[in-house]
Amino acid sequence: MSRFKEAVTSVTWPLWLPIFLIGVGFHHYWFLEHSLRQQLARKGRYIKPARRRSKPAELTGTIIVENAAFNHARVRIWWTEEDALSLCPYCAPTTSERSYDRKQYCWPPFDRWMYQTFLDPTTGRAQLLWTKLKWITDEKIQAKYPKCKFVDVDSGGRQLEDRSGESETCGESTK
Repeated sequence: MSRFKEAVTSVTWPLWLPIFLIGVGFHHYWFLEHSLRQQLARKGRYIKPARRRSKPAELTGTIIVENAAFNHARVRIWWTEEDALSLCPYCAPTTSERSYDRKQYCWPPFDRWMYQTFLDPTTGRAQLLWTKLKWITDEKIQAKYPKCKFVDVDSGGRQLEDRSGESETCGESTK
């Protein structure tokens, strides 16, 4: 029997490495999101599933869809009772104004302001609803919260700033 196990192991070991690496990646991501939810829950900024299921159609304010990192498979959904779009002194960038090339990326002032004001885990004011997969469409979320305004924010620029120590912003188009 041990020869059989050795034969199977020697033949299949190349398959186990990718599976192990993918598992480590998912575990690392889950741990980061779980610890973020715990941190926000301590501050009263995480809406638990049982509470967010009770009458979501009556929720008003702004839903902020945060793309938390470049090429990330998940996004975070935040809610604030404030009208975030009217409070922001900057215009929201269009899709063509957003550059996803890491070498040429600059963090738009709109995204920076939204992150610092609403999404920052230590100083923000918005509450985390949940983390979703990118392929769950915004239309489904909008249907669930019909009275809310929606805004997309890319907060991946903060990661490049944290690494480089530089603070580069795009053209500052104020309202």
